[in-house]
Amino acid sequence: LVLRSHPGVAPWLPHEGLANGEGGRGHELVPPGAVRRQAFPLGELRQKVEVVQVALKRPAEKSPLGRRSRYMFSFTGLIDLAAILPSILPLIMGGLDLRWLRVLRLARLLKISHYSSALEDLFSAIYEERRSFAAALYLMAIALFLSSSLMYLAEFEVQPDHFGSIPQTMWWSLITLTTVGYGDVYPITPLGQVIGAFTALMGVCTVALLTGIVASAFSNQMARREAIFEAEINAAMSDGIVTTDEKQHIENLRAQFNIPEEHATAIFTLLAEGKQKK
Repeated sequence: LVLRSHPGVAPWLPHEGLANGEGGRGHELVPPGAVRRQAFPLGELRQKVEVVQVALKRPAEKSPLGRRSRYMFSFTGLIDLAAILPSILPLIMGGLDLRWLRVLRLARLLKISHYSSALEDLFSAIYEERRSFAAALYLMAIALFLSSSLMYLAEFEVQPDHFGSIPQTMWWSLITLTTVGYGDVYPITPLGQVIGAFTALMGVCTVALLTGIVASAFSNQMARREAIFEAEINAAMSDGIVTTDEKQHIENLRAQFNIPEEHATAIFTLLAEGKQKK
Protein backbone atom coordinates (compact mmCIF):
# COMPACT_ATOMS: atom_id res chain seq x y z
CA LEU A 1 0.00 0.00 0.00
CA VAL A 2 1.53 3.29 -1.14
CA LEU A 3 0.59 6.51 0.63
CA ARG A 4 1.03 9.32 -1.89
CA SER A 5 0.28 12.62 -0.25
CA HIS A 6 1.57 15.85 1.13
CA PRO A 7 2.91 15.45 4.71
CA GLY A 8 0.42 18.02 6.00
CA VAL A 9 -2.64 16.06 4.84
CA ALA A 10 -4.16 13.78 7.51
CA PRO A 11 -1.11 13.80 9.80
CA TRP A 12 -2.77 11.18 12.02
CA LEU A 13 -2.23 8.50 9.37
CA PRO A 14 0.72 6.36 10.55
CA HIS A 15 3.92 6.64 8.53
CA GLU A 16 6.47 5.14 10.86
CA GLY A 17 6.55 1.54 12.00
CA LEU A 18 4.26 0.39 9.18
CA ALA A 19 6.48 1.15 6.20
CA ASN A 20 9.59 2.91 5.02
CA GLY A 21 9.58 5.88 2.68
CA GLU A 22 11.25 5.63 -0.70
CA GLY A 23 12.63 8.57 -2.60
CA GLY A 24 9.83 10.93 -1.66
CA ARG A 25 7.24 8.75 -3.42
CA GLY A 26 5.34 8.07 -0.25
CA HIS A 27 5.16 5.35 2.37
CA GLU A 28 4.56 1.73 1.50
CA LEU A 29 2.85 -1.11 3.28
CA VAL A 30 4.06 -4.03 1.18
CA PRO A 31 3.22 -7.60 2.18
CA PRO A 32 6.06 -10.13 1.93
CA GLY A 33 6.48 -11.38 -1.64
CA ALA A 34 4.16 -8.77 -3.07
CA VAL A 35 5.07 -6.64 -6.08
CA ARG A 36 5.20 -2.88 -5.55
CA ARG A 37 2.81 -0.98 -7.76
CA GLN A 38 3.45 2.44 -9.19
CA ALA A 39 0.79 5.10 -9.08
CA PHE A 40 -0.30 5.89 -12.63
CA PRO A 41 -0.84 9.63 -13.16
CA LEU A 42 -3.67 9.02 -15.64
CA GLY A 43 -6.08 8.39 -12.76
CA GLU A 44 -5.37 11.80 -11.21
CA LEU A 45 -5.73 13.45 -14.63
CA ARG A 46 -9.09 11.76 -15.13
CA GLN A 47 -10.28 13.02 -11.72
CA LYS A 48 -9.33 16.58 -12.62
CA VAL A 49 -11.15 16.31 -15.96
CA GLU A 50 -14.27 15.06 -14.18
CA VAL A 51 -14.10 17.97 -11.74
CA VAL A 52 -13.93 20.43 -14.64
CA GLN A 53 -16.88 18.73 -16.36
CA VAL A 54 -19.00 18.89 -13.21
CA ALA A 55 -18.13 22.58 -12.78
CA LEU A 56 -19.16 23.32 -16.38
CA LYS A 57 -22.44 21.45 -15.97
CA ARG A 58 -23.24 23.11 -12.65
CA PRO A 59 -26.87 24.23 -12.62
CA ALA A 60 -27.85 27.83 -12.16
CA GLU A 61 -29.09 27.34 -8.59
CA LYS A 62 -25.52 26.50 -7.52
CA SER A 63 -24.25 29.88 -8.66
CA PRO A 64 -23.24 32.47 -6.03
CA LEU A 65 -26.60 34.24 -6.48
CA GLY A 66 -28.47 30.98 -6.06
CA ARG A 67 -26.55 30.14 -2.90
CA ARG A 68 -27.32 33.56 -1.45
CA SER A 69 -31.01 33.11 -2.27
CA ARG A 70 -31.09 29.73 -0.53
CA TYR A 71 -29.35 31.22 2.49
CA MET A 72 -31.99 33.97 2.80
CA PHE A 73 -34.72 31.35 3.28
CA SER A 74 -32.63 28.86 5.24
CA PHE A 75 -32.82 28.30 8.98
CA THR A 76 -29.66 30.29 9.72
CA GLY A 77 -30.77 33.07 7.38
CA LEU A 78 -34.08 33.44 9.21
CA ILE A 79 -32.21 33.53 12.54
CA ASP A 80 -30.02 36.38 11.26
CA LEU A 81 -33.13 38.21 10.06
CA ALA A 82 -34.79 37.87 13.47
CA ALA A 83 -31.59 39.17 15.11
CA ILE A 84 -31.40 42.35 13.02
CA LEU A 85 -35.14 43.13 13.03
CA PRO A 86 -34.94 45.08 16.35
CA SER A 87 -32.54 47.50 14.66
CA ILE A 88 -34.48 47.87 11.41
CA LEU A 89 -38.11 48.08 12.52
CA PRO A 90 -37.73 51.32 14.60
CA LEU A 91 -36.45 53.07 11.48
CA ILE A 92 -39.50 51.95 9.51
CA MET A 93 -42.26 52.15 12.13
CA GLY A 94 -41.32 55.47 13.64
CA GLY A 95 -41.82 56.15 17.34
CA LEU A 96 -43.19 52.77 18.36
CA ASP A 97 -41.48 51.25 21.37
CA LEU A 98 -40.07 48.01 20.03
CA ARG A 99 -37.33 47.50 22.59
CA TRP A 100 -38.94 44.23 23.66
CA LEU A 101 -37.99 42.83 20.25
CA ARG A 102 -34.34 42.91 21.31
CA VAL A 103 -34.91 39.56 22.93
CA LEU A 104 -34.96 38.16 19.39
CA ARG A 105 -31.21 38.72 19.25
CA LEU A 106 -30.87 35.75 21.56
CA ALA A 107 -31.93 33.62 18.60
CA ARG A 108 -28.33 33.82 17.42
CA LEU A 109 -27.49 31.33 20.13
CA LEU A 110 -29.07 28.72 17.85
CA LYS A 111 -26.20 29.25 15.40
CA ILE A 112 -23.78 27.68 17.87
CA SER A 113 -24.58 24.38 16.15
CA HIS A 114 -22.40 25.59 13.24
CA TYR A 115 -19.35 25.54 15.49
CA SER A 116 -20.26 22.43 17.46
CA SER A 117 -22.07 19.42 16.06
CA ALA A 118 -23.56 18.50 19.46
CA LEU A 119 -27.01 19.95 18.72
CA GLU A 120 -26.94 18.59 15.20
CA ASP A 121 -26.06 15.14 16.54
CA LEU A 122 -28.89 15.38 19.08
CA PHE A 123 -31.50 16.34 16.49
CA SER A 124 -30.19 13.73 14.08
CA ALA A 125 -30.35 11.01 16.74
CA ILE A 126 -33.92 11.98 17.69
CA TYR A 127 -34.93 12.07 14.02
CA GLU A 128 -33.51 8.60 13.41
CA GLU A 129 -35.53 7.27 16.35
CA ARG A 130 -38.52 9.52 15.78
CA ARG A 131 -41.01 6.64 15.74
CA SER A 132 -39.76 5.20 19.03
CA PHE A 133 -39.65 8.72 20.49
CA ALA A 134 -43.21 9.40 19.34
CA ALA A 135 -44.37 6.10 20.83
CA ALA A 136 -42.82 7.01 24.21
CA LEU A 137 -44.47 10.44 24.12
CA TYR A 138 -47.77 8.75 23.26
CA LEU A 139 -47.46 6.55 26.34
CA MET A 140 -46.66 9.60 28.43
CA ALA A 141 -49.77 11.38 27.10
CA ILE A 142 -51.91 8.37 28.03
CA ALA A 143 -50.40 8.33 31.53
CA LEU A 144 -51.06 12.09 31.82
CA PHE A 145 -54.77 11.84 30.94
CA LEU A 146 -55.31 8.68 32.97
CA SER A 147 -53.66 9.97 36.15
CA SER A 148 -55.40 13.34 35.83
CA SER A 149 -58.81 11.72 35.51
CA LEU A 150 -58.29 9.34 38.44
CA MET A 151 -56.84 12.05 40.68
CA TYR A 152 -59.73 14.37 39.84
CA LEU A 153 -62.23 11.69 40.93
CA ALA A 154 -60.29 11.09 44.17
CA GLU A 155 -59.58 14.69 45.22
CA PHE A 156 -62.07 17.12 43.68
CA GLU A 157 -64.42 17.00 46.68
CA VAL A 158 -61.77 17.69 49.35
CA GLN A 159 -59.55 20.04 47.30
CA PRO A 160 -61.78 21.85 44.79
CA ASP A 161 -59.30 24.71 44.54
CA HIS A 162 -56.46 22.47 43.26
CA PHE A 163 -58.36 19.57 41.67
CA GLY A 164 -61.51 21.35 40.51
CA SER A 165 -61.36 19.95 36.96
CA ILE A 166 -59.40 17.46 34.89
CA PRO A 167 -57.46 20.16 32.98
CA GLN A 168 -56.55 21.79 36.30
CA THR A 169 -55.44 18.42 37.66
CA MET A 170 -53.14 17.95 34.64
CA TRP A 171 -50.73 20.42 36.23
CA TRP A 172 -50.16 18.07 39.14
CA SER A 173 -49.96 15.03 36.79
CA LEU A 174 -47.41 16.66 34.50
CA ILE A 175 -45.18 17.76 37.38
CA THR A 176 -45.36 14.28 38.91
CA LEU A 177 -44.75 12.39 35.66
CA THR A 178 -41.68 14.49 34.87
CA THR A 179 -40.35 13.74 38.41
CA VAL A 180 -40.16 17.47 39.26
CA GLY A 181 -42.59 17.52 42.20
CA TYR A 182 -42.87 21.17 43.25
CA GLY A 183 -45.00 20.26 46.26
CA ASP A 184 -47.48 23.09 45.79
CA VAL A 185 -50.28 20.61 45.01
CA TYR A 186 -50.48 17.11 46.46
CA PRO A 187 -53.21 14.56 47.31
CA ILE A 188 -54.43 14.20 50.88
CA THR A 189 -56.94 11.33 50.62
CA PRO A 190 -55.72 7.71 50.89
CA LEU A 191 -56.97 6.87 47.39
CA GLY A 192 -55.36 10.00 45.99
CA GLN A 193 -52.03 9.13 47.60
CA VAL A 194 -52.14 5.65 46.07
CA ILE A 195 -52.86 7.17 42.65
CA GLY A 196 -50.04 9.65 43.22
CA ALA A 197 -47.59 6.82 44.00
CA PHE A 198 -48.47 4.95 40.81
CA THR A 199 -48.23 8.20 38.83
CA ALA A 200 -44.72 8.82 40.18
CA LEU A 201 -43.67 5.29 39.19
CA MET A 202 -45.09 5.78 35.69
CA GLY A 203 -43.16 9.05 35.44
CA VAL A 204 -39.86 7.38 36.32
CA CYS A 205 -40.47 4.66 33.73
CA THR A 206 -41.41 7.19 31.05
CA VAL A 207 -38.36 9.39 31.63
CA ALA A 208 -36.11 6.31 31.66
CA LEU A 209 -37.66 5.15 28.39
CA LEU A 210 -37.09 8.50 26.67
CA THR A 211 -33.52 8.68 27.97
CA GLY A 212 -32.81 5.15 26.79
CA ILE A 213 -34.13 5.93 23.31
CA VAL A 214 -31.89 8.99 22.94
CA ALA A 215 -28.85 7.16 24.33
CA SER A 216 -29.42 4.21 22.01
CA ALA A 217 -29.80 6.57 19.04
CA PHE A 218 -26.48 8.25 19.87
CA SER A 219 -24.77 4.87 20.17
CA ASN A 220 -26.17 3.65 16.85
CA GLN A 221 -25.21 6.89 15.17
CA MET A 222 -21.58 6.65 16.33
CA ALA A 223 -21.38 2.99 15.28
CA ARG A 224 -22.81 3.88 11.86
CA ARG A 225 -20.30 6.69 11.41
CA GLU A 226 -17.42 4.44 12.37
CA ALA A 227 -18.60 1.83 9.87
CA ILE A 228 -18.76 4.44 7.10
CA PHE A 229 -15.28 5.67 8.05
CA GLU A 230 -13.86 2.14 7.93
CA ALA A 231 -15.53 1.52 4.57
CA GLU A 232 -13.96 4.68 3.12
CA ILE A 233 -10.51 3.63 4.33
CA ASN A 234 -11.00 0.14 2.87
CA ALA A 235 -12.05 1.66 -0.44
CA ALA A 236 -8.97 3.89 -0.48
CA MET A 237 -6.70 0.94 0.29
CA SER A 238 -8.33 -1.46 -2.15
CA ASP A 239 -6.06 -0.59 -5.11
CA GLY A 240 -2.89 -0.54 -3.02
CA ILE A 241 -2.44 3.23 -3.40
CA VAL A 242 -3.72 5.99 -1.13
CA THR A 243 -3.48 9.26 -3.03
CA THR A 244 -3.56 12.79 -1.68
CA ASP A 245 -7.20 13.23 -2.69
CA GLU A 246 -8.18 10.03 -0.91
CA LYS A 247 -6.32 11.04 2.24
CA GLN A 248 -7.93 14.47 2.15
CA HIS A 249 -11.37 12.87 1.77
CA ILE A 250 -10.70 10.55 4.71
CA GLU A 251 -9.49 13.46 6.83
CA ASN A 252 -12.57 15.52 5.98
CA LEU A 253 -14.76 12.57 6.88
CA ARG A 254 -12.93 12.12 10.18
CA ALA A 255 -13.44 15.79 11.05
CA GLN A 256 -17.11 15.66 10.01
CA PHE A 257 -17.78 12.59 12.16
CA ASN A 258 -15.75 13.95 15.11
CA ILE A 259 -13.59 10.84 15.27
CA PRO A 260 -10.47 11.42 17.43
CA GLU A 261 -7.15 11.17 15.63
CA GLU A 262 -6.00 8.39 17.96
CA HIS A 263 -9.10 6.35 17.16
CA ALA A 264 -8.71 6.99 13.43
CA THR A 265 -5.06 5.94 13.59
CA ALA A 266 -6.00 2.71 15.37
CA ILE A 267 -8.65 1.94 12.73
CA PHE A 268 -6.19 2.57 9.89
CA THR A 269 -3.50 0.46 11.56
CA LEU A 270 -5.84 -2.49 12.13
CA LEU A 271 -7.10 -2.40 8.54
CA ALA A 272 -3.56 -2.13 7.16
CA GLU A 273 -2.36 -5.05 9.27
CA GLY A 274 -5.36 -7.08 8.14
CA LYS A 275 -4.46 -6.46 4.48
CA GLN A 276 -0.84 -7.44 5.16
CA LYS A 277 -1.93 -10.78 6.64
CA LYS A 278 -4.01 -11.46 3.55
